[in-house]
Amino acid sequence: MSIEDVKTTIRDGIGASEQAKRAIQDAGSQGGSARTLAQATAHDSRHKAIERGFDCISEAEREVELVLRRIKASTDAANRYLGIMG
Repeated sequence: MSIEDVKTTIRDGIGASEQAKRAIQDAGSQGGSARTLAQATAHDSRHKAIERGFDCISEAEREVELVLRRIKASTDAANRYLGIMG
């Protein structure tokens, strides 16, 4: 494999990461919509199942943020590596 092949593979990976980022952002947006609808539906409810549901939504939102940070860190590292390679 040549250096140009490696660069192409890295660029392809960066592109795939960007696609994944958009998909995760979309999922996060849908999760936000789900939270809004759930809040409107369960207004002031203290039922255990409702509280667990909101906990699950909060956990999903945290995971979305973590995944987006991981994707950014990976993409940044790949771009730095490409810069080093010239």
